[in-house]
Amino acid sequence: SHTDTFLEWLCYDLEQQKADLNLYLSDLPELKKTVLDTWLRLAPYRNLLPGSASDVEKRVYLSDLEALLAVLRNEYGVADLDPDA
Repeated sequence: SHTDTFLEWLCYDLEQQKADLNLYLSDLPELKKTVLDTWLRLAPYRNLLPGSASDVEKRVYLSDLEALLAVLRNEYGVADLDPDA
């Protein structure tokens, strides 16, 4: 189920999460850079949280995923969203 997969992903360390995210991005028809740019601007991943997730689980998921997106943004050369950065 979605909840089981979500909880399993939370148990991964960041290296495993990054590998899983890269695998997911590789399966998409769009370029990784395009998907990352969209995710960084619109944050659609915030809508993927199971309704049964606790507040702590939600915070861990968002924190981990946003850290991974920052790393991948640098790896794939996606422009920074903050013009002052």
